[in-house]
Amino acid sequence: MTRQDQRIFVHELTASIAASVVKAIEEEKIPAEWDGRELRELIYDLAKRSRGKTRGDGHSKRWRDYNNWYLITPSI
Repeated sequence: MTRQDQRIFVHELTASIAASVVKAIEEEKIPAEWDGRELRELIYDLAKRSRGKTRGDGHSKRWRDYNNWYLITPSI
C-alpha cells in the first residue's frame, strides 16, 4: 500500500464511521443525553467492528508486529 493509498484508506474509513454516527443522530437513534463519553465509545465500537474477524487474530506475526509497534511508539 502506498502512502497515498494509506491516506485515502484512513480518510474513507473515518468518514464512513462519522457518516454512520451523524446519520444515527439525525434519525434520533442515539439518546439526546449522550455526550462525548458515549459518542467516543460508539465510534470506538464501530471502528473495532470495521476491522472484522481475521484468522488467528491476536496470534499472527502481523498482529504481534503491530502490537509491538503500538507499544513502543510514542502516542500519535
